[in-house]
Amino acid sequence: MIFSMTRGLLVAALIVAFAGTAHADSPFSLFGNATAVKNKGNQTIVLTSDLNADTPYGGIAYYPNNNLTFANIKSLSTDYFALNGIAGGSPRFQITVIDTDGQEVNIQVYIGTPPNFIQGPSDAWQSTGNLINSTDEIFDVSQLVGGYTIVTYQDAVKAFGNLQVVGIELVVDGGWFPAFDGVQSVAFDNVTINNHKLTASGFSKK
Repeated sequence: MIFSMTRGLLVAALIVAFAGTAHADSPFSLFGNATAVKNKGNQTIVLTSDLNADTPYGGIAYYPNNNLTFANIKSLSTDYFALNGIAGGSPRFQITVIDTDGQEVNIQVYIGTPPNFIQGPSDAWQSTGNLINSTDEIFDVSQLVGGYTIVTYQDAVKAFGNLQVVGIELVVDGGWFPAFDGVQSVAFDNVTINNHKLTASGFSKK
């Protein structure tokens, strides 16, 4: 799938109905600056971080409908097209868990090239692959242990696999990064969490 939108074309793009949020069984929803966009016959979900907007971020939220633990997440992936780059920890998956004190904290799962997760604009669609299978240090557990601590999935699940997951978000909030000049936009498709998949045209179960 070819995606060639410029920032100006994004503003003028045709907004289409987002079928995923209307499906009775869908655990997904959009928040902030998130739109389903049609361009040359292709449908994508565009998340934008615009520092001049009322909500300077965009995201896709997933709420499990059963007792999900961190270790129970077996598939976590998305296809993406970074219109103007990846930086500042954005985009990323954000896994919200309940810590041993009963507080909600986040495990961040970074998208991009380790160790700094900075990439230029995409020239083709890319896939994260299943991030749960990654051997790279992309799991940021700083909110659980203090300081900046980024580890592999194997280390993260060994320490925190039994923690309850109350939500997973795919977030774009890097508009503050100097190279983006106040606006960062990333297009997504095939957002997959376990047996649930979300595309711009709808929600499906494996």
